[in-house]
Amino acid sequence: MEQQKHIQTLVGEIEGLARMHIVYGQINTDAFQKKQRQIRKMMLEHHINWRNDLDPITRNLYRRYFD
Repeated sequence: MEQQKHIQTLVGEIEGLARMHIVYGQINTDAFQKKQRQIRKMMLEHHINWRNDLDPITRNLYRRYFD
């Protein structure tokens, strides 16, 4: 149950990252890179596997910004 809460938080963070890019055009800013680092750290701390744990839409967003 706790893991599901972390995954939902991560989904919100990835959607926020996409919003920073699409709506605000902040892809080449320090704030965008800081958010990417925070997301990576969260995934490592909570042992979240993006291939298995994320829904298809969030998985595509993750691939877009992290691959």
